Amino acid sequence: MNMSQKNLDALLSVASKKLGMTPDELKKSLSSGNVSGVTQNMESEDGANLQRFMTDKAFAEKIMSTPEAQSILKKLSAKKD
Repeated sequence: MNMSQKNLDALLSVASKKLGMTPDELKKSLSSGNVSGVTQNMESEDGANLQRFMTDKAFAEKIMSTPEAQSILKKLSAKKD
């Protein structure tokens, strides 16, 4: 699954607010593969799932293909229009 830049930006915006970071800080952290700064404010299970999402392509695709994820992406992209 390919995520459009618009959807990615919307997702980064929402996630960064919940994590107490700027979208740019979150993007840099995730792009570098260093999720420790991101996961420090998360429950341990959520942090482990994020780490798996970042390193396991099949797991990420499975998560992103769920109806729930598709619904969230649709809502996020509608807010940016």
